[in-house]
Amino acid sequence: MSDMDATIGNLRAEILKVLTERRLLINTLLETLDYFESAADVVDGDYGIPQPNSAAVMAEVVRTVLRKVVGTEP
Repeated sequence: MSDMDATIGNLRAEILKVLTERRLLINTLLETLDYFESAADVVDGDYGIPQPNSAAVMAEVVRTVLRKVVGTEP
């Protein structure tokens, strides 16, 4: 095996590792989004104007992160 073959093999292993970790991150974010969306609601805000509760706010934060990781809306 040449040095070039070893380098290519190492690069393939690193790429597979990164792709696997990215998939794990996306799956974890999707599960987190499901959790927060199930608890999302509105609460009475100032002067009785509805506002998103903390779960709705967190769901939007997770959506923003997912858009950055995936590149599109989940």
